[in-house]
Amino acid sequence: MEYKFDYVKVANADELYQKLEEGYFFFNMSFDNSILSSLYDYVNAKPDSVIKTFLLGVCYEYELGVKKDLDLAFKYLLEASNNDSLEAKLHLANCYINGKGTPVNEKEAFKWFLETAKGGIQYSKRTVAYLYEKGIGTAKDYDNAFKWYSEAASVNDREAKFEMGNCYINGIVTKYDEQKAIYWYEQAAKLGSLKAVTLIGRIYYHSDKPDYEKAVYYFNIAAKSNDSVALNYLGTCYLHGYGVEVDYTKAFESFLAAAKLNNYDLAMFNAAACYERGTGTNKDMKQAIYWYQKAADLGYSQAMYTLGRIYLNGEGVKKDETKAFEYYYKAANKGNIAAQGMIGYCYYYGYGVEKDSKASFEWYQKAADNGNIDAMENVGRFYYYGTMVEKDINKAIEYFLKAANQGNVKAQNMLGYCYYYGKGVEKDLKASASWYEKAADNGDAESMDIIGRFYLLGKIVKEDLKKAFDYFLKSVNLGYVRAYYDVGYCYETGYGTLKDISKAFYYYEQGANQEEKDCLSAVGRFYYEGIGRAVDYDKAFGYFTRATKQGDARAQFYVGLCYDEEKGTYRDYEKARYWYEKSAEQGYPNAITCLGVLYEYGNGVEQDYAKAFEYYKKAAKLGSASGMCNVGRMYLYGMHVTKNLVAALEYFYKAKDAGSKIAEEYIEDTMKEIRE
Repeated sequence: MEYKFDYVKVANADELYQKLEEGYFFFNMSFDNSILSSLYDYVNAKPDSVIKTFLLGVCYEYELGVKKDLDLAFKYLLEASNNDSLEAKLHLANCYINGKGTPVNEKEAFKWFLETAKGGIQYSKRTVAYLYEKGIGTAKDYDNAFKWYSEAASVNDREAKFEMGNCYINGIVTKYDEQKAIYWYEQAAKLGSLKAVTLIGRIYYHSDKPDYEKAVYYFNIAAKSNDSVALNYLGTCYLHGYGVEVDYTKAFESFLAAAKLNNYDLAMFNAAACYERGTGTNKDMKQAIYWYQKAADLGYSQAMYTLGRIYLNGEGVKKDETKAFEYYYKAANKGNIAAQGMIGYCYYYGYGVEKDSKASFEWYQKAADNGNIDAMENVGRFYYYGTMVEKDINKAIEYFLKAANQGNVKAQNMLGYCYYYGKGVEKDLKASASWYEKAADNGDAESMDIIGRFYLLGKIVKEDLKKAFDYFLKSVNLGYVRAYYDVGYCYETGYGTLKDISKAFYYYEQGANQEEKDCLSAVGRFYYEGIGRAVDYDKAFGYFTRATKQGDARAQFYVGLCYDEEKGTYRDYEKARYWYEKSAEQGYPNAITCLGVLYEYGNGVEQDYAKAFEYYKKAAKLGSASGMCNVGRMYLYGMHVTKNLVAALEYFYKAKDAGSKIAEEYIEDTMKEIRE
């Protein structure tokens, strides 16, 4: 029989039967539903034939005038197929692939689809191509897949032409080719395929050399027919100005229109984000949460993750850490790697769940293995500090490097630290500076301050005072408290900027207001020495005392000095010695010198020239000009030591080079005695 695949309309059961005898396909006919309701009785009264057997199978399969019975449907369709009914073979193939009236049997399904494809059925050609592509019921065979897709597309079959476009854009069964993909999608579009129009737009949008104007053209065509994907893309184009002028209102309207169509989760998420940020519409957290929840209910993990963030931080809703954890957990189990990292975070700090460092590590590890860069840095810290895992600096470095090389600033900062101190790697100051600078240039405020100090000191990198000041200022503007001291110091000294004592005090005071110890000490020093303001020992003592609570060596020295000289407080040599000793323990040279003075003059201690000399020498070795002067003075006058004018002169010259003005007088006195 010569089969005819044209679509025909029939008026009654007799005409239907006649058309089947002429080779037309049952499912290519259109007819009144009344024919179907009585079809079984009509067919059953006919004499036995292949057509009768096929139609009985169809009646039992689709419940046409008889109770559905898939077993009987399969029996009749198999019989008709064995009697060479092409349409029965197609139905039989579907029975095997879907397990209707028989167990699923992919090999049998493929066999019957292939036979019907060779018989000219378009649907079968496309199906055989797909089965070859996926290796279902047969071995994967891309050549045969492409052959059957091509054959199916050779006629006006929009689905086949669409699939040919897929072949070229996916680059699986044939070589990737954007232009050929566009050609076939355009052919499908001409035959009414809306999804083909959208895909053409997507190709122009995602191309290595995007053509956003063409993308917008096609998205607009599809959007007019309420294609939700196209509407969502249009929203993105309006949001970022791709191919059109930025228009937040149109962006929001497109997202919202798409969200209301076909339960499209991504569009729901985008509409929610607009409501949350007030983009193109009034900010409305209630609506934002509504649409995030809609997207989450459809399984969109990023919406779940976002709801977790909203409840964790209490953004427009009552803070609820338990709810936040639940959303993160759902998203994490959907494979959302950011959520996996947040589960690690929640377990570590006990947000919405009992603290559990072991569980925290396991989730961070899982997230890291899945490519979460922040989690890699956290896993590195677990190994670095030996938290719930055996301490392994080398492994920590591995994770820091993985994260740092992908732009994680915390990992870059840690590598700067590790190379500076030789932790897990050979000490390498240049490598340290390189990693700190990378972290700084990627926005890490602490690293900006550290690399700024490198440029200020000029020992690891070439001195560049302007660069140092710029880094300090950037760090301050990002809220890094320690940098207030460094900016103040630059204004005080004129390093990298114009000297400005007023600005120096301003930055010192800003840092002091946040209890930064060096700033507290600096403000105290300004009041103590009357730098840019009247001397105020009471205020100075107050600032120094606050700084000592954080162990600041300079402040400890100044508190000792205040007790020693009765400035801003009462004189108390015992307390003076206590604070000098605390400062001296940290190697602060001036405090060591002052301890020597206490012992030299017997202030609050038994007079002891030997101890005084010992303290002076120690301070001198640490660069204290006053310590050097005092060593020279003791040599000059033979105090506890044998008088030695040459040694005295040597120390006085060192003190002079270190900035001591009184040293010049001692040099004159010494030279005078030598000449005499």
